[in-house]
Amino acid sequence: MKLFDTDHHGVHAYDPPSQPTETSRQAAENIKPISGRLQKAVLAAISGSDQAGMTDPELQAALSMKGSTERPRRRELYLAGLIRCQKDPFGTPVTREGCQVWVKR
Repeated sequence: MKLFDTDHHGVHAYDPPSQPTETSRQAAENIKPISGRLQKAVLAAISGSDQAGMTDPELQAALSMKGSTERPRRRELYLAGLIRCQKDPFGTPVTREGCQVWVKR
């Protein structure tokens, strides 16, 4: 499946659900129709931050999105190679308030 595909299902680097429970299976099914739109929103927010990047809490606040929705979409973008963790000149991940900073590739 491609990122932002025409069915708006987005890309999934792994088959949801993350936990083998009925609740997780149902949540995974419910998110499929809108995951592409959510991925686009997360990517747009990160892209709009230029090199300052954004942390997960900053993304959640900017997009009014719960962490359980934002983090999987951000992970999908990372696994698709569209974003990366910002690193200092020594290759150490940059953090802000203890959280990794994500920037566009």
